[in-house]
Amino acid sequence: TIKDLPDFSTRRIVGIDLTGSEKRASGWAILENNTALTKRILLDDELIKETIKYNPTVISIDSPLSIPFGRKSVFDDDPGRSTYGITRECERIMAKRGVKSYPCLIQSMQRLTERGILLAQRFRKLGYAVIESYPGAAQDILGIPRKGKSIEYLVKGLLAFGIKGFYDQPEISHDEIDAITSALVGYFYLADQYEALGNENENYLIIPELKKNEIAGYSEPVAIGLSGFLASGKTTSGEFLQKYGFAYGRFSIVIANLISGEGKEVNRFTLQEMGEYMNKHMGQRWLGNELLKLLPPKGNVVIDGLRFLEDHSFFKEKYKTNFYHIHLVADEDKRRERYEKKETNNTSFDEANKHVVESEVMELQKFADLTLSNNTSIDDLENKLKKIINQLCPSQLSSEANMVQKVKGK
Repeated sequence: TIKDLPDFSTRRIVGIDLTGSEKRASGWAILENNTALTKRILLDDELIKETIKYNPTVISIDSPLSIPFGRKSVFDDDPGRSTYGITRECERIMAKRGVKSYPCLIQSMQRLTERGILLAQRFRKLGYAVIESYPGAAQDILGIPRKGKSIEYLVKGLLAFGIKGFYDQPEISHDEIDAITSALVGYFYLADQYEALGNENENYLIIPELKKNEIAGYSEPVAIGLSGFLASGKTTSGEFLQKYGFAYGRFSIVIANLISGEGKEVNRFTLQEMGEYMNKHMGQRWLGNELLKLLPPKGNVVIDGLRFLEDHSFFKEKYKTNFYHIHLVADEDKRRERYEKKETNNTSFDEANKHVVESEVMELQKFADLTLSNNTSIDDLENKLKKIINQLCPSQLSSEANMVQKVKGK
């Protein structure tokens, strides 16, 4: 039952059982305090409006959210259809396990897949974490009858699992019940009791995992993301956390490598221009994946330079509840003073501050777990960061302190 999972009762999870057309209502559910509220919603704009009203931790969508790797289009006239087929790896895995599902690009699924991909992109660009779920598979794993057998038994199964609410009414639809199940998959996802089916190129389908995998002495890594306007203290904070054992990664490292590869000088102007180009043509998720390749697969990390809402959603999906977002703020005069002291800045403060790559920075603040003021000294900033480390991973702070003492002892 849900009581056997970690307590995420204070987190909101949205489940959407998407239809292939805005002409047919989709099932929508919000899971909060282990209680489900459901609706039927027609339009994508309405789905987005209703969902973001609750500021969910994760959005779980019952729809394919990707296509077979190599395909460019969901439709049969795609030149890659004969080479790459209509089925993703996650669907092949389910078929081998005897779980019934449809290939994402059979004709009857093409419009649904297209709609799901576009809807997920819109949510992510607004800063929200999104996962793909499949209620049928989840119901099989949890021992809950599928809706094809009986909606009555499906409702009883969800009630028995511990999902409260008024969804056991005669007028409830199959789509709403599947939306509740999708939200429940999101709960398993946050609890880190899930299996990801598929591969990195096609993204993953999330299903519940009932056997909790625990390794003695092992804890999930913490990822700290840093956002804020120019010269607010992001890099200083990141480098300080690096001294305390966090692997340090910065978006501009990836961008600088691209600029150097083109034989150009790396400076503020070229970094911002290349950043804008990559955002428009490759996307922030591509950039995020490239950054992760530069970081160790295990251990705590700090990510410097979140600038787009999609940066937040990307790392929230990767690290779930272990992603801690810090937004740094400082007075403009103080930021200007810091900026102008850096010799590498070949663009004026005002011009750099108003560049399009800085346009979503202010909006990122509403997604941050903490807003940190940095108007005074570096010592003051470091003391604040020490408190954060002590809160998130105290062992990291104590081990570093012991190391410092040993060095002094020499």
